[in-house]
Amino acid sequence: MFLGRMRVFCVSDIHTNYPDNWSWCQSISSQKYVNDVIIVAGDVSHEFGGIRNTLKCLKDKFLEVFFVPGNHDLWLVNKSEGFRDSIEKFAHLQSLCDELGVHTSPQKLANKVWIVPMHSWYEESFDNEPDSDQHPIPKKNWNDYNYCKWNDSTSTDSERCRFFHKLNEDSIARVTEEHKANPNTKIITFSHYLPRRECLPPRSKLWIPYLPKVVGSPHLEEQLRRLRPNIHVYGHTHINMSVNLDDTLYIQRALMYPSERTKYPPHMIFTDMDKMMIWDSDQPDASHAV
Repeated sequence: MFLGRMRVFCVSDIHTNYPDNWSWCQSISSQKYVNDVIIVAGDVSHEFGGIRNTLKCLKDKFLEVFFVPGNHDLWLVNKSEGFRDSIEKFAHLQSLCDELGVHTSPQKLANKVWIVPMHSWYEESFDNEPDSDQHPIPKKNWNDYNYCKWNDSTSTDSERCRFFHKLNEDSIARVTEEHKANPNTKIITFSHYLPRRECLPPRSKLWIPYLPKVVGSPHLEEQLRRLRPNIHVYGHTHINMSVNLDDTLYIQRALMYPSERTKYPPHMIFTDMDKMMIWDSDQPDASHAV
């Protein structure tokens, strides 16, 4: 049993196929976080080898690493990787994580906190604003429709959501049951996609007006309500923000593309790992998000 101090950090959208972002990953201290945990909420790289290198790099720096794939992780850009479709690549990513000792299933740490990965996809019904019909998805411009390839049972966004959400059911049942025996443990869930519309600014403040259609699923939130997490980490939009809703802190800490870090205001840019901490075993009831 681990008896020392343990902290939990989170990041998403590392995109280490960009040299600047890979350099950031390599620059993380190899001594400072050896008793700590990092949650990687998807979009590491569209290259399988890049995902392997990045997760291995993080595993060398942190005690525990948790990961769920994002949309870019399932792209089939490099045909030489040999995957028939994105579902097959997803299965190989799960095997890769097993090989590296990266967690893709729930774990209770220090007997104080659950970390629960949640798989998902997005669907258009997430866009619940009144003018939704006026902003269709230009599928030739949204690269998931160009670079992801699906099998017959996952040919629509709704079918993909059902496929990924079904993978969460055993985790929900296990954590819910075990949490009854020790209700004082905290629960931190994470996904790449958004569970609630409030995790995204209103359309009037978005650069991409159809963005709400390609970022989340209301069914993911239905699953989260059964777990009632203290914190939920998400990614995908590259819009760093946090919001408290129904006793859950929803938070995004995306590294973003290098070009985006020159456009956003400083308070929305997170490159300092210490500012990505969300939980501390020495203060388990406190919120550490900044």
